[in-house]
Amino acid sequence: MRTYRPYRISLVLCALSLGLLSACGGGGGDKNDTSRNSGSVNLDTSNTQASASNDYFPLGASDRWVYEETSDGKTSTYQVDVGVTNTVNGQRSTSLVPTTLSGLPRDEVTPYVTTASSVTELPSEGDAFMTSLGPHILFQLPAQAGDSFVQINKTIDYGTDLDGDGVNERALWLSTVQVISNGPLTTPAGDFKGAMHIRTTVHETLIYSATGNQQPYQFVVDDWYVAHVGLVRSDVTSMTAGQPQLLSSTVLLAYRAGNAHGGVAPTVSVVAPADAKVHTGAVAVTAAFSVQMDAASLNAGGFTVVDAANNPVSGTVTLSQDKTSATFVPTASWSSGQYTAIISTLATDRQGNAAIPRSWTFVLDTVAPALAQAAPVDGTVGLATDAKLNYVFSEPLDPISVMPGGVPAFTIKDDATGEAAPVLASFDGTAAISFTPRTYWPHGHTYTVTFPASMADSVGNTLGTDIKVHFSTSTGLFSNPEPVASSLGQQPTMSIGDIDGDGLPDLIWAAWDDSGFPLKMRIFVRRGQADGSLSAAVEATSPLTSLCGLYAIAIGDVNGDGRNDLVLGGSCGIRVLLQDASGSFTTGPLYSLPGYDYAGVVKLVDLNGDGRLDMLTAGNGSAFRVWTQTSAGAFVQTATVETGLGALTGLELADLDGDGIVDVVASSIGSQDSRLAVLHGLTGGGFGAPSVLPTGDGWATGAAIGDLDGDGRLDIFVAIPPGLIGTTASRVVVFRQASDHSFAAATTIPVASSPRGISLIDVTGDGRLDLVVAHENALGVLPRLADGSFGAEDLYGVPQLSSSTTSIAFGPRDAQGRALIEFNGVLFRPNAASLASNHLGAVRRAAQLLGRASVQSKASR
Repeated sequence: MRTYRPYRISLVLCALSLGLLSACGGGGGDKNDTSRNSGSVNLDTSNTQASASNDYFPLGASDRWVYEETSDGKTSTYQVDVGVTNTVNGQRSTSLVPTTLSGLPRDEVTPYVTTASSVTELPSEGDAFMTSLGPHILFQLPAQAGDSFVQINKTIDYGTDLDGDGVNERALWLSTVQVISNGPLTTPAGDFKGAMHIRTTVHETLIYSATGNQQPYQFVVDDWYVAHVGLVRSDVTSMTAGQPQLLSSTVLLAYRAGNAHGGVAPTVSVVAPADAKVHTGAVAVTAAFSVQMDAASLNAGGFTVVDAANNPVSGTVTLSQDKTSATFVPTASWSSGQYTAIISTLATDRQGNAAIPRSWTFVLDTVAPALAQAAPVDGTVGLATDAKLNYVFSEPLDPISVMPGGVPAFTIKDDATGEAAPVLASFDGTAAISFTPRTYWPHGHTYTVTFPASMADSVGNTLGTDIKVHFSTSTGLFSNPEPVASSLGQQPTMSIGDIDGDGLPDLIWAAWDDSGFPLKMRIFVRRGQADGSLSAAVEATSPLTSLCGLYAIAIGDVNGDGRNDLVLGGSCGIRVLLQDASGSFTTGPLYSLPGYDYAGVVKLVDLNGDGRLDMLTAGNGSAFRVWTQTSAGAFVQTATVETGLGALTGLELADLDGDGIVDVVASSIGSQDSRLAVLHGLTGGGFGAPSVLPTGDGWATGAAIGDLDGDGRLDIFVAIPPGLIGTTASRVVVFRQASDHSFAAATTIPVASSPRGISLIDVTGDGRLDLVVAHENALGVLPRLADGSFGAEDLYGVPQLSSSTTSIAFGPRDAQGRALIEFNGVLFRPNAASLASNHLGAVRRAAQLLGRASVQSKASR
């Protein structure tokens, strides 16, 4: 069923035939399977005279034909449907509508008029050339071999100026129709015993208006029609060049005409989800067919799904736009379990051909992963600053959804700033995600952990919505920890004390300035203010060039002029800096040390009761040196006191036994069996034999003195890192003093890793001494509870200035009653004022014995 389609530019005329077929070399379509149908039909008209044109050219409302056309070496597939029926001037016509299999228009919609004796094609609307040709009969009935008639014989306006003279060319058109035969024909749609062969021969002579020259063309169209089916084959051949050239060949693939149908049985080519695999509940259950399918047949039992118990799943089937892909949509949501999808013979194509049965089984997992364990849980308040976050999901997760491109999909952010939290995130590859703070969580911050909705389990079930976990860290005992200075210099050593005699804590530090040569040691002071702040840093004295490394700063009135001076301990000896009336410091004497010894610890104290400060120093060895100040103000080494330990890490001073004489507690790192030594002071400034207190495996990196149990006797606290042989953990051990001034076996307080020094300071403001512990990169506070025990350690992250930093600097209370604490270049001020009668309770009885010395000095080694 083809219309005339003359290619006017190339002057290649296709042919005169029914519009049911496309033009020669016509447009695209969907490639289809042309394999023979095992159930092909047999319509026999071989022994009867062809009659009743509507039998050979059916135009039922639901009739449809699918054709495959080969032209110019290309193959396309398209379909033709019966369109609307109109009556114009008393003449009733029915249109045929060609489309691609995806439903796109392919050629003009062409109207036809059928009678008992003929089929007539009418011009398509808007086609001027076809209108000039006018209505024409395709074939007449009855038809017997040899019958013929002239179809068109006229000269027409060609509608195009080909020679450029401004006048359209003319065309002489002569076409005849002849009945060739009535016999068998085989097509992909079936084997037909009686097919009426009609040949239309077209002669076109193009007449050029400018010259009168004539150009002849000849084409032959062979069409085969089968009763109750319609056009089943059409070949277009060019005879113009003297040799037959097949331009196009079109064959019927499938049809539905009235109650008759034929063609290829639909097959299922691709199914989803795949056989016998586990899939998410969001999967689409689909079947891709080889031809266009009938939706009603699929919903009438042609496409069904049953569960593992063979119970049918309620649902509907929808077709894709091109009608070749069917999707089963359940009425309710899928549940987890095994299912079988079934395509039965009840499923038919649009021509009524039954599908070849197919079934497949699949398993669905419809349960989305959930957060099964959370530590901390949502809404946690007061999270410890060293806490690790651990989250475990209910099932294994898809690693790609958790770490797309190797970058975590989950986040943890500070609610106030929106910035990512400083953590190390870890995914174990299955169901667990953890966060470890890079240092310590800042105090008083609120965070949100977000696991995005896109995270999925191993089969693709997503979380669906973001899972958020909120928590906040503890408010902290200190207000706004701040750095001492934006730049401290190299290898800073710090101390806190009342330098200017106003009763307020001042901060002093010394550091190398390596910006030029020679290297210089610079000393800075920040003085305490009445509002609790510290002044801007000022340089205390001209840079020093004679000292080597600097390890300790002691503060005290060395020359008795009422102004506190500085005593610096370092690798080249001990340097005294005297404060003048202006508050500046001038260089005093340098006291050298023999050999490779150095002054890593410096303490100022009146040992002999003469009102002048004496000095204790410790360095490279197990003994400390005693320096007595003469009436002339010079220091003279008067003794070397052996402790019986290894290399000393600290000297703590206090009146342990209440006799009014300063005693010494020495700590050591030089022995695998870490030890502590107590040396009682003697009248006149000497010291008795050391009493060694064993602390177990690990070095004693620092000590502090205070009354733990309120019995009026001072106890000893010692910081112990993990042991060298790995048998003990980080800890603080406590030696309680008995009434006879002996010390009982040590008890243990667990602390965070690697304690390097300790102090006893009332941080919480309740009048009880709290335990302050220096770690490599954190300051820890264990608050003293009412029952005498210590609470959990509260940790504050600080930068690690030096691996040898061992102690904490603190001094007198500020104007608000708060102790000023420095560690690793960070200043800490407790939120609460101290209620203790002497917030430096660790040396409260020794303070009266220290004379003009500051109550605090710091050793940093």
